[in-house]
Amino acid sequence: MVVFVLILALLIALVTLVFAVANSASVTVNLLFAQIPTQLSLAILSPFVAGVLVGLLVMLPGRIRVGLTVASHKRKIDTLEKSQAAASAPAVPDEKSKA
Repeated sequence: MVVFVLILALLIALVTLVFAVANSASVTVNLLFAQIPTQLSLAILSPFVAGVLVGLLVMLPGRIRVGLTVASHKRKIDTLEKSQAAASAPAVPDEKSKA
């Protein structure tokens, strides 16, 4: 699944890059209080890159939470495995019980 998502992301980025390079005309971008003359390819790629960055920032807290949960579960599993191994280990007889 991860490989499919990576291939899809690479394909989208490649298509966006080809589309941007094919459109190299000069345009004027109208912002709230300014007009910026730029190339059409830059006007296409800038919002795309900004959207990818915003998407990554939105995903980051969830990924951190999942990573912390997995680490906590691994610690619990290790603790349970150690306690189970200690409980199932044969008891060592004392010297007093031999006599």
